[in-house]
Amino acid sequence: MADVGKMKHRIIIQRFVTTTSANGFDEEKWVDYKPVWAKKNNLFGKEFWAAKAIQSEKTVEFEVRYSKDLELLTEKNGTESYRILYKDRPFNIIYADNVREENRWLKIKAVEV
Repeated sequence: MADVGKMKHRIIIQRFVTTTSANGFDEEKWVDYKPVWAKKNNLFGKEFWAAKAIQSEKTVEFEVRYSKDLELLTEKNGTESYRILYKDRPFNIIYADNVREENRWLKIKAVEV
């Protein structure tokens, strides 16, 4: 799996929240949930061409250490309620995988917005 030495990219997992303003209006916004170190992989080979076929060339894979805080990304609504911020660029999460169910690594496929 990931070589710890290559986990050199700082990403921020963000959560989509709805709050009520002082005026009583609902405000929807992304807030920082958890900063983590990640290994970033650009897609290549079959994965690249599959993404290109659906105009998703900006799809990347982030690999992070497993954390109970991040387990919810693998749940059904996790990909809708969370996203990744990398170098001030937002990435919508397509899929998160607890690799081999070992609770050691999460592979997160995401597409740049």
